Amino acid sequence: MHNVTYFPALRLALPLVAGMIVSGSVDGAGFLCWLLPLLAACCAALSVYVPGSDCGGPFYGVLFYGMSFLCGTGLGFIGDGEAAPEWPAEACVYRGVACDWPSERERSVRLCLESVRSDGFEGGEVYLYVPKDSAARGVRPGDCVEFYGVVKRPDTAYAVNADGSLWCGSGRWHTVEGARSCRLRFRMMELRRKAVERYRGWGLDGDELAVVAAVALGDRHLLDDGLRGTYSMSGASHLLAVSGLHVGILYSVLLALFPAFMAVGRLRTLKEVVVLSALWTYAFLIGMPVSIVRTLVMFSLFAAGRCTERESSSVNGLAVAAVVILAVDPSALHDVGFRLSFLAVAGIVAFRPLISGLLHPQGRVISVLWDMTTVSVAAQMGTAPLGVHLFSDFPMFFLLTNVVAIPMMYAVVVLALAVWCVSWCAPVAGAVARVLALSVRAENGFLEFVSGIPGASVTLDMADGYKVWMAYAVMVLLYFYLSARKTKCAVVAAGVVAVWCCLPFVTE
Repeated sequence: MHNVTYFPALRLALPLVAGMIVSGSVDGAGFLCWLLPLLAACCAALSVYVPGSDCGGPFYGVLFYGMSFLCGTGLGFIGDGEAAPEWPAEACVYRGVACDWPSERERSVRLCLESVRSDGFEGGEVYLYVPKDSAARGVRPGDCVEFYGVVKRPDTAYAVNADGSLWCGSGRWHTVEGARSCRLRFRMMELRRKAVERYRGWGLDGDELAVVAAVALGDRHLLDDGLRGTYSMSGASHLLAVSGLHVGILYSVLLALFPAFMAVGRLRTLKEVVVLSALWTYAFLIGMPVSIVRTLVMFSLFAAGRCTERESSSVNGLAVAAVVILAVDPSALHDVGFRLSFLAVAGIVAFRPLISGLLHPQGRVISVLWDMTTVSVAAQMGTAPLGVHLFSDFPMFFLLTNVVAIPMMYAVVVLALAVWCVSWCAPVAGAVARVLALSVRAENGFLEFVSGIPGASVTLDMADGYKVWMAYAVMVLLYFYLSARKTKCAVVAAGVVAVWCCLPFVTE
């Protein structure tokens, strides 16, 4: 087992995240009075020492960890201020900017608004539910929306990323003429909508179009609650988000387009630069979701290592991605997608080598299936405690789902890309689109079958935050026991489980 000193980026990321977590439990106004002097003192002390010199020693390490922790605390105050506004208790007139396309629900249309504010108050992101009519369906990203009501903290599983939500009747909201925002991000969303309509022109519609728009363009506004529920109960929700799986597919496809002689020397570097540039451009076009940024930061580090013939560490890559994202957007720590994405990759990095070593299958097909199984189990181990805490349900057949659905999703992503490559020939593009629609229909049908099996999803009680922390503590201890065979870790893990079981009786 490697020591943490082998992962320099992890030594920066851990105290940084710890500081951001601690910042949520202390008074920001009082803490900031001595945060800046402490940071200045740490920077002055660190400037005296040179990394690797004899004059540093343990004191240098303590200062480095301390400065990282204090920086994380400062970033945490910024993120907390952005992520947790206190809405007025009385009804107010608010104004916000539509940051997504209208999403039709069962009985309403949901408008996602950002930069919501009123006189003397600045809020955050709000889900505004309005009646189904032409006015609601006509809202475009960048439109300024004015509404009246009492904003409350969201209490539904699908609204956890918003800071507030409310219902407004037909006469209590309207778009403001002449106040449209023309940010580049909204122009990209318009471009994505045109791409969705192009898929519709090729014959895709309904759930097939909704899935293709989500996995190829990051446009999820066509997904209805029924389709989301099917993917959630079967353990395939991650397939609806453009993530590392989809980027990995595109990466392999783009690399295959280059001739074999470009695998060495400067041509290899050129190939990596072209492919990564294309992927970063694609990420920008679909809105730079956290899962994509995390994946591309790691891919970029791995590519740099291959081009310079240096070994790259997935642990360091994950830590660097976390530091970059949190430094740019501190409020990302509160985002559910950020947490689940990094926990999934952390589970894969930590537990997949341990699980894969249990069996050594022979044959290419069996080896591929075993690799998919180990990745699925490791990712589920990383996300299960937080996922159950947030959504209460745990998919029992996630392993069956991933083993079957991931290859099907590979075909969907490749076909969604191929239809653009042959778009110049309408008959061929139509034929590829029909195969694409059949592939999506087959995948949706399989997931409907899995979600319909009795016991496909079970409800677990992990509403208390301490249960999540204890579950991850047991996992960390289990990792150290399995990787280093330290009996002490197993004993401590058993003690944590015993305390976990006894706490409900003590608190009654």
